[in-house]
Amino acid sequence: MKRRAIIGDVHGCIEEFKELYARLEWQSIDEIVSVGDLVDRGPDSGACVQFAMDKKILTVMGNHEDSIIRLWDKKVQFDPERDPKNHKIVTLSQMNDQRMEWMRNLPKLHVYDDSGLVVVHGGLFPGYPLYAQPHNVIRAQMVHPYRRKKDGDVRWWGIDAAKHKSKMTEEQNRAEGYVRWYEAYDGEEDVVYGHSVFVQPFIHQNKGKGRTIGIDTGNVFGGVLTAVIHGERSLYFVSVPPKKIYCEDKQEKFKPR
Repeated sequence: MKRRAIIGDVHGCIEEFKELYARLEWQSIDEIVSVGDLVDRGPDSGACVQFAMDKKILTVMGNHEDSIIRLWDKKVQFDPERDPKNHKIVTLSQMNDQRMEWMRNLPKLHVYDDSGLVVVHGGLFPGYPLYAQPHNVIRAQMVHPYRRKKDGDVRWWGIDAAKHKSKMTEEQNRAEGYVRWYEAYDGEEDVVYGHSVFVQPFIHQNKGKGRTIGIDTGNVFGGVLTAVIHGERSLYFVSVPPKKIYCEDKQEKFKPR
């Protein structure tokens, strides 16, 4: 079984990305993978994409890559000097045609049959085989076990819920039958994902044989940047601390206690 290191959401934090990669190179890793969201919010999204390209890091599509692609295609005008606090404007200014083409070709998930592993940015929808998962696996958080929509029906949980179009709390979503996606997942594969921010890696043993492992530990908000090493009986985590707080949206969640 191959040993793979899967890196959580980088969000433009190039110094931490390079430092974590350097640490993983000493771990006898067969392959280094990214859960996506290399871009946006942090200081240098362009450098993060270029680093992943240069190092041939297999990356799955994140919702922030998807958003940047959509804005690029709309030919949104960007002037980071005029609007330095607009993360997406800054990110667009750091892109070029080569980087955008690389992002366009990112898969929405990757399946490793040799080790029973799925890497996805958001999560998985119940009732769909892996090859037929909807596009919104890149955004999956709360899902409905029985409702089916073409792109995947997604609701938010936690402090991000008010920003989602549903404007509903987790409790309100649960009252309508929605659950956190990993609560409904019953596959045999381990699933490593990002997107949903945890203070520390979150492991959930599902009803099947697989585990779900959330590794977005909020580096851009002042948390650590985390990678999980998969391919042995026990999961092994490697992390690096933030150089600074780059984005204050969730700063309170990551203050030292």
